[in-house]
Amino acid sequence: MTSNDNGWEEYQKLVMTKLNEYREDITKIFDTLTEIKEDISALKVKAGMWGAFSGMMTGVLAALGLKKWS
Repeated sequence: MTSNDNGWEEYQKLVMTKLNEYREDITKIFDTLTEIKEDISALKVKAGMWGAFSGMMTGVLAALGLKKWS
């Protein structure tokens, strides 16, 4: 039996080519996912800061309003 029986050599090349393509695609997906995670982390920080600022401003305005009505 030779390695060319039943076209195995050609099929083996096809399989290896497809596996390499899939590996490249998975790497791109992983890189994109990493970027998305970083963006989400940055947005969480910004949302926390805006929330803290809004809460502080609400407290300051409430305090000023209470003094005005006292």
